[in-house]
Amino acid sequence: MHIAVSWDITDGPDRTDISNQMIEVLRPYSWARPLTTYYVVKTDAFGREAINANLTRIGQNYPQRVRFVVTPLMQGPYQGFLTQQDWQAVNERTA
Repeated sequence: MHIAVSWDITDGPDRTDISNQMIEVLRPYSWARPLTTYYVVKTDAFGREAINANLTRIGQNYPQRVRFVVTPLMQGPYQGFLTQQDWQAVNERTA
């Protein structure tokens, strides 16, 4: 099972710091980033809830700066146009 997570952070002097905080939430999981702020994360229901809760905390700290979405748990292949290396990374988390 996996989820997809994507976010936007408005520009500002601490944008990189906020982004690093959000990436740190994903660090315990196996994830791939095929697009700039689109992460495919291998996880289960408990991991999904932990990811959502931790990202929500960050969003609440920067309510005018951070927006994110977390998909429901899902399985199955993706389709689209990526490099072969990106497809391999995505498929390792969705197979």
